[in-house]
Amino acid sequence: MVRSRANGGEEQRRRSIGAYGRRGLIPLLLMTSCLSGAALPQAALAQASAQLVSFSIPAQPLAGALSAFSRTTGWEVGYSSQIVRGKTSQALSGAMTPAQALEKLLAGSGLSIRFTGPTTAALVDPAVSAVDSAAGGSILLDTIDVQGEAQSDGVVPLATTTGSKVDTPILEIPQTVNVITRDQLDIQKPDTVMQAVAYTPGVNSSFIGPASMGEDSYVMVRGWKAGQYLDGLRTGGNITGTYSGIDPYLLESIQVLKGPSSTLYGQGTPGGLVDISSKMPTSTPLRELQFQTGSFGRIQGAFDLGGAIDEDGQFLYRLTGIARTGGTQFGHDTKDEKIAIAPAISWAPTDDTKLTVLAKYQYTPNMTGYQFLPALGTVLPNPNGPISDRLWGGDPTQDNSWLEQTQVGYRFEHRFNEVWQIRQNVRYENIKSNHLFAYTWGLDGADPSMQVANRNTTSRISDYDRFNVDNQVLAEFATGALDHRLILGADYQWYAVDQSGGAGTASPLNLYYPIYLGANAPVQTVSSDQTLWQTGLYAEDQIELGRWLLTLGGRYDWSGSDTTNLMVEPNTTTKQDDEAFSGRVGLSYQFDGGLAPYVSYSTSFEPLAGTTYESTPFEPTTGKQLEGGIKYKPEGYNALIQASVFEITQQNVLTEDPLHVGYSVQTGEIRSRGFEIEAKASLADGLDLILGYAYLDSRVTKDNNPDYVGNVPVNTPRNTASIWIDYTFQSGPLDGLMLGAGVRYIGESYGTFDNEWTWGVNQFSGLPSIVPDYTLVDAAIRYDFSKKYPSLKGLVLSVNATNLFDEAYVAGCTSAWSCYYGTARTVYGTLSYKF
Repeated sequence: MVRSRANGGEEQRRRSIGAYGRRGLIPLLLMTSCLSGAALPQAALAQASAQLVSFSIPAQPLAGALSAFSRTTGWEVGYSSQIVRGKTSQALSGAMTPAQALEKLLAGSGLSIRFTGPTTAALVDPAVSAVDSAAGGSILLDTIDVQGEAQSDGVVPLATTTGSKVDTPILEIPQTVNVITRDQLDIQKPDTVMQAVAYTPGVNSSFIGPASMGEDSYVMVRGWKAGQYLDGLRTGGNITGTYSGIDPYLLESIQVLKGPSSTLYGQGTPGGLVDISSKMPTSTPLRELQFQTGSFGRIQGAFDLGGAIDEDGQFLYRLTGIARTGGTQFGHDTKDEKIAIAPAISWAPTDDTKLTVLAKYQYTPNMTGYQFLPALGTVLPNPNGPISDRLWGGDPTQDNSWLEQTQVGYRFEHRFNEVWQIRQNVRYENIKSNHLFAYTWGLDGADPSMQVANRNTTSRISDYDRFNVDNQVLAEFATGALDHRLILGADYQWYAVDQSGGAGTASPLNLYYPIYLGANAPVQTVSSDQTLWQTGLYAEDQIELGRWLLTLGGRYDWSGSDTTNLMVEPNTTTKQDDEAFSGRVGLSYQFDGGLAPYVSYSTSFEPLAGTTYESTPFEPTTGKQLEGGIKYKPEGYNALIQASVFEITQQNVLTEDPLHVGYSVQTGEIRSRGFEIEAKASLADGLDLILGYAYLDSRVTKDNNPDYVGNVPVNTPRNTASIWIDYTFQSGPLDGLMLGAGVRYIGESYGTFDNEWTWGVNQFSGLPSIVPDYTLVDAAIRYDFSKKYPSLKGLVLSVNATNLFDEAYVAGCTSAWSCYYGTARTVYGTLSYKF
């Protein structure tokens, strides 16, 4: 247990101030003073040095040691992630002042300390400073890592807010949390969040193929579709296609929280959630320009700007944007286009108060519709051979899909004293979308050649609004021998969508010799208004006793919905109200050497629309998970290993009513159990490794149709595995060159709910509906020109290839007439310049 000794000898526990509120990056004044060598007044340093603190920090990667230092003292330490990478700290033990402790941690690292405030400091590499000063230029710094923000060291995550809503080391979270850091995003350069999580175990994010209208809506975690979150608040609509994922270039990191998470986030599926984090204002001057080109005519430009607005560094800003045009693997003038901009500004009038205003605008014109294809010719043999993975099933007369989304909100936080702090997170978003496209719908039974497919058209126009507010009170205190980190919260979300849509027919299409003969406009069949709301009260306490850490949380929610059918006269409105309790309890033990075994139990709920035969509204589905595992951060190595076993049970699942045809009752149940392991490490200077494996056994355990009991839900492969490795040469003629490669394996899955091929598969009817496994190879090359040409500092060229060997594979099926090819080979070259 860490305690600091205040004046008069009274012991007061001082956990990380950054963990509860000094989340902003250090002011520009901090960095400019450290670079100029300006000294802090001796009186301030003397006051800061008056307190003795008891330390027990083992030798470990320097970034992790600095994180532990900040949690112990509450100090803010700013540094460039590049100058600490690959460095190891000295072990630290005993009572000393924070200044003395920081100097001992850095002994032998070659880094210098500039004390810039009573409880703030910055780290500088004198060698880098000298080179830049001699060149007469400013020092080019990476993103500054400060205790309180999401923390990582290269591809290795250190702490996250997603698992507890407060900055917490991953070792202390009693649930699996996988983090894709900014460094990993920069190396692999994914186009979407779905691509970004492809190297995360237990996640299936590719089964709908490259259709842009479903972008980031289909991330499956442990067998269920994951909830979508942005900066800790729910985002996107409940209707497919009413959300286009934020471009990864605008993000700082991506967190995947596994298992039921309703205690902190309210309604959701039992599989987990994906929380993406925006790039935030920075005190460090940041100027980056990017140009990208490559496959299918891709042309893309991007920029990332940031820094202080005023001399005192109270006002900081960030402005990030991207614009893209190009085609797709389906040809026929299909488009992959996007424009997005994300401004952000923060104001920190004092060290204890901060307001950050965030906004995003993204427009996606000419989206590509879903490419449904029959099982015959994709996963099953067709006498005409396999259907091309470049086939487009749309029609130029009817394809017109676009989406526009706007988001604006703020984050406010204020610390009253060493115990109490308040925070508020607010966002409003509006999403307008128009989906109109043609698609194939199974082979034409009247065609003996098995070449011609039927086609339909579909349309949906949606106007969607969502408002979220999350109010939090945080407290850090001790009761006897117990140390507490307590969060009390009240959140509210309101969601409304007006939508209309319809269906029509289109001319048949020869899948092997396609000729597009036109399509009929859809006839309107749906028009509705829907409003949903949820109010929740929650509390969670992280209780520490020696090396034991107990997490206790509970939440109660009230939710409701009003759905008005505008297609009938008079209009009819269906109302539904639900309430539910959810909770989480977890226990972990922190061994010396960075080993942390844990066990946890958590629950979730999700409202379910509809009624029984007796007109009784459905109850929410419920989920519960028992998870046990080990997290390991070895001393002296920049690495993190997470291994877990789990069992999730979802109850109140709909199943057919045995007494009333066409109706459902809630006696179904699905169980998912498995094992996951993930390792992320920087094994040596310039060498990164990302390794993942997941085994998932998902089954229907209760259903009124006995033929369904034991079935595997669609698109839940039993085995998935991935490995990524990259190395950056540190010296010699190849200095500055990075080579990287990865392999992803997705095992067999089932393509129909009943696990058998039935309709439209001819002689294959009754056989298991297996979607074959596949293996993909990705690669990356990057070169830093400054290593050979110092005058070109900041200029970096990258080439990234996905599906390097152009494997034609079926990513998933949902029926015998709806199978999806995966993304074909893409190669993009990116030129980046930081100045």
